[in-house]
Amino acid sequence: MITKFGIWEIHENGINGKVNSGYDYFIHSQRLWEAMDYEGHLVWDWLIHLTEKSWINKDNINDFNTAFMFGQDYFKALKPKEAIAVSTAQSLFIQKQILDNDEIAANIKSSDDEVVFSQNEMVEKLIKRLESEKQIKFLEL
Repeated sequence: MITKFGIWEIHENGINGKVNSGYDYFIHSQRLWEAMDYEGHLVWDWLIHLTEKSWINKDNINDFNTAFMFGQDYFKALKPKEAIAVSTAQSLFIQKQILDNDEIAANIKSSDDEVVFSQNEMVEKLIKRLESEKQIKFLEL
């Protein structure tokens, strides 16, 4: 192991996350450069993809982001030439909005063991959720 950020370890061949009870999430060093088109914006795939995982949230995403940035710098010899157009700022901006939306949704959900919101409170939270989901905002770069 080269270094560690929270549950994320940087190894000679990539990033490994010890996510829960013996489960590892591995990203090979050559895959750190994968990008995706997100509504016309070229962003880092992993920064957006991991927001879909149930064990990623606003409290632990920064460790992954740090490991990812460290990994990109450490493995920079593997960076493809076309990766230059990918926006890290846009990737992080979108990621934050997705996680904010997930947090709002989590606050709306209730289980049998939780206190149920008053109708007005529930309506207010639903309105906020719908407004936040209307559209992801993008940076003007």
